[in-house]
Amino acid sequence: MVHPEDRARVDSALSAAYLDGLYDVEFRIVRPDGKIRWIHETAEVCRNEIGRPIRLLGVTVDITKRKRLETTLRQKQAGELERLKQVADALPVLIAFVDEDQRYRFVNKCYEDWFGHPREAIVGRHLREVLGEDAYAAIQPHVEAVLTGGRPHFEALLPYKDAGPRHVSVQYIPNTATDGTVSGFYVFVEDISERQWAEQSLRESEALYRTLAEATPDLVWIAAANGKVQFVNSRWTAYTGLTLDQFNASGWEALYHPDDRAQLADRWATAAKAEVPFEAEFRCRRRDGAYRWFWGRAVPLKDSSGRLVKWIGTSTDITERKGAEERQRLLTREIDHRAKNLLTVVLSILRLTRAKDVESFVAKVESRVMALAQAHSLLAEGRWHSADLSRLLEEVLAPYRMGVGGISISGPPTSLTTIASQSLALALHELATNAAKYGALSDPKGRLAVTWRIVDEGLILTWTECGGPAMAGAPERYGFGITVVTTSVEQQLKGRVSFEWRQEGLRATLRIPSAYLAGTEAALLTDAASQPKIQHSADAIAELTGRRILVVEDEPLIAMVIEDALADAGCSVIGPASTLPEALALADSEKLDAAVLDRNLGGVSTAPLAMLLRERGIAFGVVTGYTESDLQAEFVDAPRLAKPFEPGALITLLSRVVISQSTPAL
Repeated sequence: MVHPEDRARVDSALSAAYLDGLYDVEFRIVRPDGKIRWIHETAEVCRNEIGRPIRLLGVTVDITKRKRLETTLRQKQAGELERLKQVADALPVLIAFVDEDQRYRFVNKCYEDWFGHPREAIVGRHLREVLGEDAYAAIQPHVEAVLTGGRPHFEALLPYKDAGPRHVSVQYIPNTATDGTVSGFYVFVEDISERQWAEQSLRESEALYRTLAEATPDLVWIAAANGKVQFVNSRWTAYTGLTLDQFNASGWEALYHPDDRAQLADRWATAAKAEVPFEAEFRCRRRDGAYRWFWGRAVPLKDSSGRLVKWIGTSTDITERKGAEERQRLLTREIDHRAKNLLTVVLSILRLTRAKDVESFVAKVESRVMALAQAHSLLAEGRWHSADLSRLLEEVLAPYRMGVGGISISGPPTSLTTIASQSLALALHELATNAAKYGALSDPKGRLAVTWRIVDEGLILTWTECGGPAMAGAPERYGFGITVVTTSVEQQLKGRVSFEWRQEGLRATLRIPSAYLAGTEAALLTDAASQPKIQHSADAIAELTGRRILVVEDEPLIAMVIEDALADAGCSVIGPASTLPEALALADSEKLDAAVLDRNLGGVSTAPLAMLLRERGIAFGVVTGYTESDLQAEFVDAPRLAKPFEPGALITLLSRVVISQSTPAL
């Protein structure tokens, strides 16, 4: 639109603006209808944080009338003052002629309106008298410039004496004779207060939104209607490590987690097409390559006509919230698993307890369940990470402190893992029960000393009785209680138990590996679905008779129930194995017909064992608290029995496993 004769001058003004920060030029434009208009453009250069010019913030004013007036004044100065006065009075700008002595010789009606004096009271007076000392001091350099032939054009906030402070755009044009002398100058003053206020408001608004964008902990961005990002706050840059130019070059997809990209692309396309707010949860890559969860929101910004002009978006870090939700989910599964596992242990106690009558049976079951409850109370205090050994002994021995010669416990501060706490609680309970029936705790003169020490290999606990009934040596066969002690320590904890049946009393030594001391263990998470009872038949037992079955289970009482059920069905039990390395070794070295696996051994998945069995063509069943949706791929097509279970259901399950030995799916 720039008139061809003015293009070079406009280009020159733009080039100068990039250096000194100000753009000020008058030029002609050619409208589409062919008409020519004069415009005056002033602008300020805005720069980014490294000083690079990024935009011009300015105003364009149509000055065609003023230019015409300037021309008219020059051409018609002589003989046409009256007509020019009428024209000047019609224009909303201050127009005057000032002589070389700086006295007004002509003013238009706007002077009357501004200063509140008739023009006759202004004409003939000095600039200083009309404008006031402060305003005159501000314009004096420009007056001196125009009287020497210059054409000053400036903007300023002038404190006029009678008109008050005003933002004005002022231009002085010298009246030059043919010999070059200046006899005076023309004055053109435009009130630009409203424009200045608008520009100031715009600057303040921009400063406000930038301050808000920098103050928020969110990642803030602004994009054009087509999605190209135009602004990001410093937190966004600090998190991603990308400048705005780098980001626009790489695109959004480079920051999203690969698993989230398709979903986000669909949601954004839907929101952009409908021009409605966008919301989504996604993972965004940090500058170090790590991903964090964010909740992203974007709202469309439209103009007064409803046209989309921008998108304003924020991304809020919700990693901690997602972690809390996951911890809550895991806690729910943990509680469910522990409840089902505990029920399975209690059922095992019921099945394995032997008694002469109902009263004795109830008493034995109650005491063993109470021993478990004591261990669970201590574990709850330790948030299911550990239990104090001294507290555990105090709880187990508290009922026996009255009526005996003395009970002493001593040893260094020691914490036990969850598995060790439950197993040792049952073992110590059985030792105490045995002592109360046959040993030191059955006699008022009896004494019991429990001591322990920590060595490189782990914990060595010594149970020493004396002062009770004299012992005639080791019993001919061990009862259930001693079996529980041995099974709990040796099978589940991979420790060792030794008994010395001395005449003065029993001495038992329990050795627990260091892996079960003062450590944490992985949570065993289950969400078991109930499973209908299945009764085994004679055909099922016939299928299992003589079969070699690998048993993998880390809970000793549950392992004992499985072992007894398989023995009753005529199977040869390999194991039970309570750790993954032990189970892998047995599977690799033994000839097996089938296997029954726990899904999880102390927080360690048995998936590697399942893979090994499949490679060797050995079918297996799974006894677990996990639902099918929670199982890994290695287990999903294997027959599954949910805890707690009945021995009959176990026999039926294993008969199905053996029968399916030749099934391709297994």
